[in-house]
Amino acid sequence: MPAPRLLPSLFSNRVRTFEVGDGASLTPLLASEQSLVARAVEKRQWEFRAGRHCARRALRELGVPETAIPSGPDRAPIWPAGCVGSITHTGVGESAYAAAVVARASEVRALGVDAELATPLSAELMPRVLTPREQAFVDALDERQRGLVAMLHFSAKEAYYKCQYSLTQRFLGFHEVEVLFELERNCFVARLCHPGETGAVAISGQFVLGDDLIVTGLELGA
Repeated sequence: MPAPRLLPSLFSNRVRTFEVGDGASLTPLLASEQSLVARAVEKRQWEFRAGRHCARRALRELGVPETAIPSGPDRAPIWPAGCVGSITHTGVGESAYAAAVVARASEVRALGVDAELATPLSAELMPRVLTPREQAFVDALDERQRGLVAMLHFSAKEAYYKCQYSLTQRFLGFHEVEVLFELERNCFVARLCHPGETGAVAISGQFVLGDDLIVTGLELGA
């Protein structure tokens, strides 16, 4: 599908964004990147290539020369010195979507972005993703909204994880993060359930809930 312009509404003007959909013309991976996915299945190769394409296009808007964006042992992108960023991808075939957000580290401490297909989260998975407080919020909604808003929680937690990981290198479970939404304002606050941890604790974010995609973004200012 053609890539929608969803990201600019989620971030400040300090952040550069780029998005692609299925059929986009992608630049080749650099040699050091290609080796990371040489044996991967076709879907994974597209995701990696599309994510790096978006990242380089966004970095170009910051004035950063083209450079490799390798992955560390944890598979997280290694950004050029002085930059922070986040990459996301979802879907396959006509529903495929990839995006990246980047900023100068002198202006933004960390970024997190996540995209999911706009499909309801199943009732069976809700207890694994939602805290009791989040479950009560979802249960209070109209039945037609519950699955999509539950998926929105999933996406926001993924974006929060990416944002905080660059600062803490800490792995988090779904129940370690709680998200408080203001659905009518398309915004939320994601926070650790146990305050007092080092690194980012509470971060404000924005979301887009479209016909095809759910996209969430967080930006932690410097």
